[in-house]
Amino acid sequence: MAIVDKKNTKGRNPAYLEHLERIAEQGLCPFCPDRLHLEHPNPIIVSNDTWLATESAYPYAGAANHVLLIARQHIETLETVTPYVWSGLGEIIDRVTDMRAMKGAAFLMRLNDTSYTGASVVHLHGHLIQGQERKEGSEPIMAVVGFRDPELE
Repeated sequence: MAIVDKKNTKGRNPAYLEHLERIAEQGLCPFCPDRLHLEHPNPIIVSNDTWLATESAYPYAGAANHVLLIARQHIETLETVTPYVWSGLGEIIDRVTDMRAMKGAAFLMRLNDTSYTGASVVHLHGHLIQGQERKEGSEPIMAVVGFRDPELE
């Protein structure tokens, strides 16, 4: 499987698209620990043995906070995730939400085959996204979580 799924780029930030193109040409995972500092401009906020958290370089429009939670080990499929790794993810989410005093947030993780999920990078990671407080006229933050077939509706 390729490191980047370039078919999942519709509606993405143009700067992010350029970055993905470069990553795809290199064929090297941008989220693996030995490459992250080369591909990602933001510092690590918190980490543990299994996960790290960093501010998204390309946050979703309207997000007050958009933190990437990246598995330290290169994991592409859910079958290889151990209970220890899941426990580490929970710890990182708790630490980030406490540090940022998030009153509410959404956690998004796309799993396995990117042709179903809309993920662009094939390395297990999640998004911790906090919106603004809802007010009259507020608009939702939108993220790809998969695909629909209009012919089946």
